[in-house]
Amino acid sequence: MIGPARDVAVASPGPPEPPSRDARLEGLGVAARGSLLRAAAVVIGGVLAIPASALLVRALGLEQFGALAFALNLVALLATLADLGVSTAVSRMSAFHQGSESVGWARTGARLTVISGSVAMCVCIGLGLAASGEARIALLVAAPTALVMTVRGAMAGLLVARRRVVAVEGSLAVYQLLYYGLAIIAVLLGLASVGLVAAAQLGAYIVALGLLVRPWRTAMTEPGSVRPVAVRSFLLFSTPLLLAGLSWLILQRSDVVMIGLLAGPRQVGLYAPILRIADLASMIVSVLGSYYVPIASSLAAEGLLGDLRDVYTTLAKWAVVLVGPMLAALAACPTAILTALFGPSFENAGAIARVLVIGYLINAMLGNNALTLTALGRSRQIGIRSLVVIGVNLAVNALLIPRFGALGAAIGTTVAYAAFNAANSWFIYRHAGIHPIRRDYVVVVTAGTAAFASSAFCVGVAGLSQRLAGAVVVGLVTAGALVVSWAVTTTAVERGLLRGLVSSFRTRLAI
Repeated sequence: MIGPARDVAVASPGPPEPPSRDARLEGLGVAARGSLLRAAAVVIGGVLAIPASALLVRALGLEQFGALAFALNLVALLATLADLGVSTAVSRMSAFHQGSESVGWARTGARLTVISGSVAMCVCIGLGLAASGEARIALLVAAPTALVMTVRGAMAGLLVARRRVVAVEGSLAVYQLLYYGLAIIAVLLGLASVGLVAAAQLGAYIVALGLLVRPWRTAMTEPGSVRPVAVRSFLLFSTPLLLAGLSWLILQRSDVVMIGLLAGPRQVGLYAPILRIADLASMIVSVLGSYYVPIASSLAAEGLLGDLRDVYTTLAKWAVVLVGPMLAALAACPTAILTALFGPSFENAGAIARVLVIGYLINAMLGNNALTLTALGRSRQIGIRSLVVIGVNLAVNALLIPRFGALGAAIGTTVAYAAFNAANSWFIYRHAGIHPIRRDYVVVVTAGTAAFASSAFCVGVAGLSQRLAGAVVVGLVTAGALVVSWAVTTTAVERGLLRGLVSSFRTRLAI
């Protein structure tokens, strides 16, 4: 039995609680500070990931790059399966509980991930031995990455709950810098190969794990004897979260794996770079949700569902403002962007990008609904939803990829994103009355949509839709409309948060 975790989920829609501005401000403050540091780490990765992918595609060719992408995505898929939902469970329960009980959850989670991560590594080795060519090399070299990723996730879960943001985000930044930096250097020196790039990722993950060991051991220090939570109790709570994490990774990675199995490495080489660009939108949303689970869990534990809804809606609005310009430019001028980055082989890939834009836009607009469901402790709904989404995604991909290749995978991903977010949004509204529909949110979305439609029309009429200049115009016009509408509709809590961040920044500069 997991006891208190079930008590969080008993709330249902009803009259809103009296406003608790301090709780909302504190929650958004933690989210903003953590997100800024996560953004810095992600920016490092984003700045390096696109040129690294572009250089690797040109250096390795579509066949070898496709084999590399297939192998690394397969390892990531197995690492998520090996996680067993531990990282999210540790983060949520460490925030919900205090003292030795919190450490007990973390200790059991760490032990589980060592065992499950080792199994995942062995599976990767077995698959590598059964594979051939460049995929065999990549799988064998990258196999230990599954263990390292799994253990790091459990450590980061506790540190996120303890709000050790510098340690967690510093570790991520170092990984991004090392992996993509080494890949770029290898290409520039003419040394790039599938095995070398896979080894660079493994080495970067090992360094990132090492940086978390000391702060994790400090966070695990509690006076007196600490008994780990029983494995059965832990798995009762974490297994549905495993399904949630697996369904999310399947949404992001199974299409690449299935293209490799059903359509061959060339189609993977065509699809994976486009997915890398679209993934920037998902990364931005994940940045805003970096510290959402412990914040939302604390608000839910106190019964402040009205405050939780305000935090949820505010973060969804921020996501639209940040993601909208990039997705607008990609939707209006995909061919210009893709050929500029990856070469003439992508001249006919615009439809793939546009289909992916729809799915990623839905994901941004509907906010952190999956994380909210986790914070509310609705483990049964998480499990059911995840199984359905996994089935839908795999079925649609299996049906469309053999016929349409990369475009079929894009359609399958977008359909699954829509189903995933619709199910999550329905559950959190039904059980806690949480949804993002608020006046300021509607104004921002409407302004961004109108700006995109009008600028895309003008760019098309002017004949700029096949040029980078057209993408820049659409992106800037959409960004301007979103930022202005956000500034006009900021809430009192957002203004208080901004004042606090500015004051903190000034204080640090003075020091």
